[in-house]
Amino acid sequence: MRKALVVLAALALGISGRGLLAQSCGTLLGRLPEEPYGSRRCSAVSGNYAYAANGLFLTVIDVTIPSAPSVVREIALPSDADEGEPVVAGGYLFLPLTSQPAPAQLLVFSLADPANPAQVASLSGCTNFRGGMELSGGLLYAADGSGGGLRIIDVSPPTAPSLVGRLAMPEARDVALYPTALATYAYVADHNAGVHVVDVTNPADPQEWDPPVLLPVPAGSGCEGVARVGDVLLVAGGYSGLRGFSLADPAAPTFVTSFDTPKYTEWVTAQGTTAFVCDSSGGLIALDVSVPSDPVSQAQIASVGMTFQLAISGSTAFLSEAFGGYQVVDVSNPAAMAQLAVWDSSEEASFSLWIDEPYAYVPRYTEGLAILDVSAPAAISQVGLWPNPEGSLTGIAVSGGIAYVAQRWGPGLHLVDVSTPSSPALLGTFAGRQGGHAAVSGTYAYLAARESGLAVLDVSDPADPQEVGICDTPGSARWGALALPSAFVADNGGGL
Repeated sequence: MRKALVVLAALALGISGRGLLAQSCGTLLGRLPEEPYGSRRCSAVSGNYAYAANGLFLTVIDVTIPSAPSVVREIALPSDADEGEPVVAGGYLFLPLTSQPAPAQLLVFSLADPANPAQVASLSGCTNFRGGMELSGGLLYAADGSGGGLRIIDVSPPTAPSLVGRLAMPEARDVALYPTALATYAYVADHNAGVHVVDVTNPADPQEWDPPVLLPVPAGSGCEGVARVGDVLLVAGGYSGLRGFSLADPAAPTFVTSFDTPKYTEWVTAQGTTAFVCDSSGGLIALDVSVPSDPVSQAQIASVGMTFQLAISGSTAFLSEAFGGYQVVDVSNPAAMAQLAVWDSSEEASFSLWIDEPYAYVPRYTEGLAILDVSAPAAISQVGLWPNPEGSLTGIAVSGGIAYVAQRWGPGLHLVDVSTPSSPALLGTFAGRQGGHAAVSGTYAYLAARESGLAVLDVSDPADPQEVGICDTPGSARWGALALPSAFVADNGGGL
């Protein structure tokens, strides 16, 4: 797995006991890896090619032989194609972009030569395209996050897309359609609110009921995606797993079932009576939903990163693995899914870095703590790895040969012996809080514990760290720094 580390001449590499703060732009000395990849989250498949949204690049992959995918071309993008779902139809690729670093927009590519997509149009004026899309009758129904809501875009012809209707909502993530004899309905997943039921019979004037009809998910669990199987709506409910609603009355769906998943349900796609559920670090789960009130697990494929989305072509599923590349799976028999190939061209996400020359300590979000030799900045090499398959590592501090590694989901803080960089080993774990970042002074560790605030831990016994104090903060404590006797906390929603 290839990872990313950028070293700038302007960074002070030799300050032991401190994290890195870049004061100004510097000169690039080295990078690991050399390729400018991003976080692969979504893809679409057409014929012998897959089109993967890959950070600031659109990657074209030849999948003629599913067990041996290969890159054909990469196309630079003006903004991040991070979480938006590409759609292929009628010889065109519709690709939504987020608002970073350029304004959000919809790009349209001609696939006349499928190995060499050519951009033919774009549509600006969007808020933050981070969600799913569905194409029907020459109209593209798109989830536009950060207040954009449901956007209905006329793509006939694809070379001249135009906005025909919009309904605002806070954080739209995905959309599923249900055309009936009397009306057409759109079910829009809204991350914090649940699923909106919208009448889109008149695309120029999408309407919610008064009061709005919302299909709930448990508070704090997240609402990420939707898919329809006949008259049943399946909802990817984050920490609440998969939820099912009857569409016997499409205007007022009713809850019929739920299925708990091991991790965080990011996406759901249906094929026949099988629902394929992307469960983040839990991998891909195939469910038999022929009896909607009683979904039955058939098989599971382990994640190679964070299984975020999948596209199915015939009997082959192409899994977009955030921080893990691309996985190809045979789903001809959902009860016996089989991995055909793993194509890793991703970068691992790293949210923090600690330098103690000649080593850099990098908590990789899904893989573990990497120890890099940076004595030659132009030739960085990895010398050690402490694996952590649970993932979500975020912050780090190193003191006295021990790395204090914060973890967002799961145990809040790991104490890892790094006195021998080539063979780091776990000493102890504190599991009482979520972790954002850690700072250390003497025998105490100060953990930015997100919603819990700032936790003070006695780490005099590294095998058994104990909480000795807690200071609540207004928001979510993400980062901390010490200037004893004071601690400074970066508190998301609460300031400093």
